[in-house]
Amino acid sequence: ALFGVSPVMGNGAPPAPDPERAPPWRALEYMLANERALANPHIADFVKDQQLLDRFRSDPNFNHWSKKCNIRKEITEAYGALWQIERCVPPEQQQTSPGGDCDKPHDSGEGLIFVDFCAGRGMLSIVLAHNFPKAKVLMVDCDAKIKLPHLNSMPTITHHLMDINGPTMAALVTKAVTDAKRACIIVGVHLCGDLSRRAIDLFSQSNARALVLCPCCLPRRRRHDVFGFHTKDQARGLKIEPHAMWCAALLGLVWERASASLLPEGMADAPRFAVDMRRDDDVEGPYATFLVARRKQVDEGDENEFVCQTVDAFQNLGVKDGPTKRGVVAGRKASSWRVVGPKVTLEGAN
Repeated sequence: ALFGVSPVMGNGAPPAPDPERAPPWRALEYMLANERALANPHIADFVKDQQLLDRFRSDPNFNHWSKKCNIRKEITEAYGALWQIERCVPPEQQQTSPGGDCDKPHDSGEGLIFVDFCAGRGMLSIVLAHNFPKAKVLMVDCDAKIKLPHLNSMPTITHHLMDINGPTMAALVTKAVTDAKRACIIVGVHLCGDLSRRAIDLFSQSNARALVLCPCCLPRRRRHDVFGFHTKDQARGLKIEPHAMWCAALLGLVWERASASLLPEGMADAPRFAVDMRRDDDVEGPYATFLVARRKQVDEGDENEFVCQTVDAFQNLGVKDGPTKRGVVAGRKASSWRVVGPKVTLEGAN
């Protein structure tokens, strides 16, 4: 060979691979070698789950995920949502052995249905399907160009190519609530603009157990009669960050929708709504605020939540024929908006 060049080069044949050469690192390997990344609690939870980690490393259907440059951000968002979702899952009736030991120390997810709005590639759906192996995950997104080979390895996930603003979305949620023997939970991570309001409407119109929502950017429609139009103006006046103002507005909308959909008849087992908003600083990215709304029974409680109870609220108002509409009438500027309808007394509010 001249100058160390193999004589076979130039004949069109590729060089033989070197068996001793390590394969090139992917984004997943770089994340696992980063001490700062491993210090994140959400990344640590992902790494501790050896079965899921091995699937990302060796399953050919997950190869595109391992190469994804923002896999670290996707993992923190998914596990941040998982922490909030676990608060909403009703306890599983676990069977015990004669000795008293529990046969199912981990929640199998049997009887649960998760509806994942605007799922994208579906990192949250993957995490839910893995942590609740017997649950059904409905992965909803309107982007037909997204490649989803990993769904071949996740039989409990079904992909629905749908727009959540479409007319068939409510029917899908209603069917999921009906089919769920234990609970149906609606989740949405990084819903852009008005999609967050749409998710709240779908939750309030259905009988879903809970809604876990992580809002994203503000609405883009500049119309005075659109919800959230004056968010930037209000944030500027209050000297707070616009996204924080948007999350607060959505939190108020959840309260309004919840109080309008409660039953006023004084049933003994009437459900209550628990609504709260929490920021997860371990989620990487600019949007890490979670809104959680759940229907709960009277014996449940959480000191960090304000609870709106149906019967007491409407009896105090003297309402006999059902809940009265309460909401906001839009104005052409922030100072001209008006709150209309009767005020509902909230238990635990100062």
